[in-house]
Amino acid sequence: MPLKRLISMIVFVFCVAFANAQQETADIGVFAGYGTTFGEQNLTSIPNFAAFYRYNANSRFAYRLNINFGNFGTEKSSIFNGATLLEINYLDFILGVEQKRFSPYVFGGISVGMAEKAFLGIPFGTGLKYGLTDKFGVGAELMLTKTFSDEIDGVVTEFNGAAVKSKVHNNDWVNYVGLTFWYKFYIGKKPCPTYGSKY
Repeated sequence: MPLKRLISMIVFVFCVAFANAQQETADIGVFAGYGTTFGEQNLTSIPNFAAFYRYNANSRFAYRLNINFGNFGTEKSSIFNGATLLEINYLDFILGVEQKRFSPYVFGGISVGMAEKAFLGIPFGTGLKYGLTDKFGVGAELMLTKTFSDEIDGVVTEFNGAAVKSKVHNNDWVNYVGLTFWYKFYIGKKPCPTYGSKY
């Protein structure tokens, strides 16, 4: 699928979800875990950290801005990765509502990063989220990022000792797995009539 068409589809889904916004909340949170690259070299980052802002349009759809940073490999090569994501909860999820405090979710979006050079990527993944209280939540997440660069790990594909232009299937991946923790700092003004509380 051409990149322009994929980006257009992602923007369309964002717009549809935004149009269905009902009871808005917003979270700030952190991620801590394990990062790895997959390419000519497989580099790891332990620990790997991220910070995120999440706007919850309703109990099923959320938009997330994610900033991830880690030092990979024995030479501590820095990789910065910023992403805009759409989260879709499999179940209705509302902090503070006992029956809606757990849900698996999937997500996808677009990302811009910096390693040896700047790169674009398509992040996607899955996770679990659990509401501890009406303000705090925890979760576990796996994020895979298919990049459009063959230089994330500092090594390019070579043929007969010379660097060659990378094909799509040779491009590097950047992947993360770990735990999330977040705080709900904004509650929309509209009450939720179904659950008798503000989402």
